[in-house]
Amino acid sequence: MLRRLAVPLTVLCVSGASLAEPLMAQGAPPLVRGLLTGYGSVSYSAEPDNAYANNFTATVSPLLLYQVGSDFLFEAEMDLELEEATTELHLEHAQIHYLGFEYLQVTAGMFHVPFGMWAHANWINRMPTPPLLYQDTHGAPPDGALLPILFDVGVMARARIPLFDGWTTSADLWVTQGPSDEIEGHGHGTPDPAEPHSDAAALGYGATFEDNNSDKMVGLRLRAVSHGGVTVQAAGFRAKYDHDSELGIYGVNLSLILAPESGGQPLFDLRGEGILLGQEFLHDADAIETVNSGGYYVQLSKRSGAIEPVVRWSQLPQAIAGEGPLVEGRRQMAIGLNYWFAPSVPLKAAYNVELDGTDALFIEWSVGF
Repeated sequence: MLRRLAVPLTVLCVSGASLAEPLMAQGAPPLVRGLLTGYGSVSYSAEPDNAYANNFTATVSPLLLYQVGSDFLFEAEMDLELEEATTELHLEHAQIHYLGFEYLQVTAGMFHVPFGMWAHANWINRMPTPPLLYQDTHGAPPDGALLPILFDVGVMARARIPLFDGWTTSADLWVTQGPSDEIEGHGHGTPDPAEPHSDAAALGYGATFEDNNSDKMVGLRLRAVSHGGVTVQAAGFRAKYDHDSELGIYGVNLSLILAPESGGQPLFDLRGEGILLGQEFLHDADAIETVNSGGYYVQLSKRSGAIEPVVRWSQLPQAIAGEGPLVEGRRQMAIGLNYWFAPSVPLKAAYNVELDGTDALFIEWSVGF
């Protein structure tokens, strides 16, 4: 007989962090055998300068939790979305957690790599679109963004230590497949910065392909959270990505959330992230060149009752490789307004102003269930 977890669904549905994390934090007893939850959305997008660029779409992402005893938890998420005339099915994550230690959680499988704080669950985010740093590309190279939302296959250990004055800190160490320059539909071989627009310079992340070398991605995240609504984290990773294991890529992320409350009501929500990436290229037979790229965003929202205005500034400075840009420079101002019908049912509208490109309107009605 299935019994529900003694944990609110609004906590369990949080993506971008493991669903097992609240269980570990609360020391939940083995009250559960299984739980089906998830989220979905219906959205509309339009470009005012292009009468034909307006579309409706819908997605649903079921999440399955299954606990065996008090020490083992299996967690899986699938994503179904409309893609032209077909429905695309993607495995977002499938992971086993061992919770038998008091302050240590061990995870194996396909999981959300804890690099950055942007959550891919659409009902959680204040905006219907991600900042310029991220794009949900399911393992393919991002188009116009810095990184995909990172999922990968491997193992991860998370240590959690309570600190003084209401602070809790955690450390996540992971080893995963890592990126590859050999993916279907994109280039093969060694990238050359003299040819910056070649597909070989675009890397794929995630479990959509077998590892093309013996090297793995190794990463670490340090995080501190206070009961006063402050979250600070720093993360980094390093991996080789070509078949000869010569060329590498590294990433550094700094994130901050300020979400103070008064009388149980949020005063405001201010968050920001900055990312620096360094990618190595083989310029000739003997010289390896490192090209740095990066970006940041700052987002502020203020909820009053059911109404929540949001504003976000994102920027990707141009990164030059050889004779042209490896990453095109972009600047974007997004202005949004949300209406919360329920704690997990927001209707979101946003207008993205591209200072160097095309403006766009987005409307999204999403629900976490």
